[in-house]
Amino acid sequence: MQLQCLGDFNGDGNLDLAGGILFPFVPGIGNLPDFAVMLGKGDGTFLPQQIVGDNVMRAYAVTGEFNGDGKLDLAVVNFLNSAVSILLGNGDGTFQAPFDYFAGPYPGQIAVGDFNGDAKPDLAVLSGDWIQYTVLVPDGGVWVMLNTSACAGVALSIERTNSTITISWPSPSTGFVLESTTNLSSANWQPADELRATNNSRLEISVPLDQHSRYFRLRKP
Repeated sequence: MQLQCLGDFNGDGNLDLAGGILFPFVPGIGNLPDFAVMLGKGDGTFLPQQIVGDNVMRAYAVTGEFNGDGKLDLAVVNFLNSAVSILLGNGDGTFQAPFDYFAGPYPGQIAVGDFNGDAKPDLAVLSGDWIQYTVLVPDGGVWVMLNTSACAGVALSIERTNSTITISWPSPSTGFVLESTTNLSSANWQPADELRATNNSRLEISVPLDQHSRYFRLRKP
């Protein structure tokens, strides 16, 4: 296995591994890698690898919570299909069938981050610039893929001043929990402990700008 990313994919508090594995040589194509997950036991050992998705060429990958259900997901570059495959986690170490999104010709490296400030994890994918079997693929630039998931059903609004960020959402929002994390690649979302206020029929909290890499979401358990 070629390690690509880490995460707690089954919610047991132990780190798991995800990465590419090589299948036998295919004439005219080469070694055909797929993607697998190895669940950690917490003692430095792992369960046998589980193949994720179908047998197509997958390479780089990142983890993120892409649909707001509190379960860690995978975004895996699908080289042959010129796509990024989103595999939604079931929370038990298994994943749903992949959804493929076009990511330019011959996508390569991938990164996750909130690129438009809406508190949802987005993706950036390097297209082209890939040496494949001694053939240099033309540079296709960087593709930014914004997360449009509306899973929470209640949208957060963000206002920024010189010293604070105010996060607000409609009131009432029965059943929704405001959660926070410092790492989008982790499943360790915790209830936000900031004091809530009511302003014009909205609930809000204020967060100092000196907090590095703080993310928030509304989730309905």
